[in-house]
Amino acid sequence: MLQILNPHDLTTRRNIGAYYTSGSIASVLANWAIRTSGSRVLEPSFGGGSLVVAALLRLSELGATTNPDQVVGYDIDRKASALLRSALSTSLQSELITSDFLAVSPPSPERKFHCIIANPPFIRHHRNKDDLFKARCEQLGLPKNSDLSCLFVMHALTFLRKGGRMAFVLPASFLFADYARPVRDALRRNFEKVKVIRLAFRAFAEDGAEEKGILVLADCFGSSCPGSWAQTVALTEETLPKLVDDAHLTNSSPTEDFARILHTADVVRFDELAQLQIGVVTGANKYFVIDESMRAKHRLSKDTLIPIAARSAQITGLKFGMAEHTIQAATNKRVWLLSPSKLGRKNSSVRKYLESIPQKIREETLWFKKRPDWFRPEPIFADAILTYMNHRAPRLALLSPQITATNTFHLVTFKNRKDLVGKQRVALALLTSLAQASAEMEGRAYGGGLLKLEPAGARRILLPKFSPAPEIIRSAFSEADANLRAGDEAAARDIADRTLLFPSIRTDPESVTTALRRSIEYSRRIRTSVSNHTSV
Repeated sequence: MLQILNPHDLTTRRNIGAYYTSGSIASVLANWAIRTSGSRVLEPSFGGGSLVVAALLRLSELGATTNPDQVVGYDIDRKASALLRSALSTSLQSELITSDFLAVSPPSPERKFHCIIANPPFIRHHRNKDDLFKARCEQLGLPKNSDLSCLFVMHALTFLRKGGRMAFVLPASFLFADYARPVRDALRRNFEKVKVIRLAFRAFAEDGAEEKGILVLADCFGSSCPGSWAQTVALTEETLPKLVDDAHLTNSSPTEDFARILHTADVVRFDELAQLQIGVVTGANKYFVIDESMRAKHRLSKDTLIPIAARSAQITGLKFGMAEHTIQAATNKRVWLLSPSKLGRKNSSVRKYLESIPQKIREETLWFKKRPDWFRPEPIFADAILTYMNHRAPRLALLSPQITATNTFHLVTFKNRKDLVGKQRVALALLTSLAQASAEMEGRAYGGGLLKLEPAGARRILLPKFSPAPEIIRSAFSEADANLRAGDEAAARDIADRTLLFPSIRTDPESVTTALRRSIEYSRRIRTSVSNHTSV
């Protein structure tokens, strides 16, 4: 009975954000949320129907003789509604309403629900031009760029009676996105207990779905005491029931631990010290970012080329100067940006090389049309580069003035561009346990377990504020740089912590640093576990 009803093909489901809940997950949510035979249950976006069916079966197990309005479901999709109605037996019936849940007004207090179970659409900005979407965002105190699922959660709160429970399947972005912050805060304020379970396995029923999900279980609505927040990971679907029932999970998340730590440390935000922008966008790196053999083959003179850092793998230390560039060029890495000031004569080497770019690419590449001369990517020169796709921690490397970087990096321009020691201090500070923990909080897990830092998140990274004597910074910078080049990240972090972090912590720096490192390892374990198990 707990099969998924698929009213649409895969492409349509992706377009409408419909990632249907598996029967086993639906059962786990219904069994947790529904405690008595008299519970009224709301499913605000029933889609494939598994949550409605799981709720009906759970009520039946508890001895309920369900009235049609004991389980109420909403969905805007008429096809899904008709399919679910036809699939339900006469002994299991619910009130299925073809309507937009966001347009439905909350019921009177006596008709509110004991529990809400839902898997709302996984779509960002799905209806951001829709008047109802905008009105609900304003009414619920959400930013206009909210995920549609955030609106479902906030609107659902107005349908829940005191003491009630909510069990939602949500996109993983809910845990870190700025637009979801008001919803996370609302859950903490309104529930006695909130448990978040990240799903490290393939959680959705349809083939090819790659979206990572989380389960949010919120208990005892309307509690007067501040809510606890427990967070864990389910590596397999079989472990879910135990994790859902486990009452002994830690009542804090790394985010909360980090917030407490900040009260003991003197910190500064990255954007107080430097500005960020994206690197050079060529539109076709294959043709404009080249290696030494390609340069020699096409006889491209060096006055048409600009030294460039193109890949994170090229950054082994805390600086990328002409010495590092020369080494990379000698090993045939792509470290030259073709950026000729002019095309030259008809038979010039530059013209001949550019003619090798397929005409279709020349005509259809948007970035070629954006710049004044399609053949000249405009170099951007900055003080440093920041890696933003990282298996471990972001790295800041100081640049020589004549070197630029692709948009594989964020380009960093310091507010005091003449202060070399100040630049070295920031590069060193980014290695500290504080900065790495902050980056884990501000970044997001990406494919392959990578940590991705958008510019806004990178600007918020917190660094230790302490600034020792210049000779101490120079020495620590040189020592950490050497350790990184030797592949010893732990030693480099220890140097940075000892030089900058310990003096920035007012009380018990060793214990605080240990706590920060636990937070880092927890976040990295989550990222890699989700990556390793999602592709199963």
